[in-house]
Amino acid sequence: MSEIIVQRPSYMHLAKLREEAEEKAAAKSRALERSLQILLEHLAKYCKLEGHSDRFSVYYYHENQFVMLARSAKNPNFAKKGRGHYPIDQGAIGTAWAAEHGQALVQMSANRETWDKAARRQNFTDDDIARMRMRAKTVAALRIEGDKRSVGVLVIETTTPSRITQAHLDLASDAYLVAAIGELVAAAALLTPEGETLGTPAPRPVVRPWLPIRATVATRS
Repeated sequence: MSEIIVQRPSYMHLAKLREEAEEKAAAKSRALERSLQILLEHLAKYCKLEGHSDRFSVYYYHENQFVMLARSAKNPNFAKKGRGHYPIDQGAIGTAWAAEHGQALVQMSANRETWDKAARRQNFTDDDIARMRMRAKTVAALRIEGDKRSVGVLVIETTTPSRITQAHLDLASDAYLVAAIGELVAAAALLTPEGETLGTPAPRPVVRPWLPIRATVATRS
């Protein structure tokens, strides 16, 4: 009798492969996010909504929720990503997604208490409201398409009352910039396996060390 030892890949080798894959995925994510940010900056300039009170965000629809892919705002406090995930039935983003014409324009009150009540009617919880860095006075949302299908929503917000109008929504909906944004959002699904989005990276699996397998082979003497 003799033994043949079959050595499986080592833990260190598997960990290195995992790290290299994560680095490549992260680089692609950063490149896509920056590309979307640049397009949002140009769109803000095109719509003449590039002031300190304005913000542009783009969301990808994935499994009954919206995942933020990119955001552009001159105000650093408004540029932060915040929650990153939004339910499908919440706010102007959910209204635009479900609307036949794919648009929503919401005017909010300058009164804080009235603003909060209106936000609750849009399915925002008190916790959601408390975490908001930007209390927008006008919110415009536009469903976007890519790869011949609906893929997400573009959201334009401002803290200046009545600054955003239907004319801005119509202007954005006809812009080639929005068409380009839609195609990039559609491409986001191709960057990670099984439709995982850039905003929700896959959980790190538990990798246990491999032990050698001893295979016994019978030999004739």
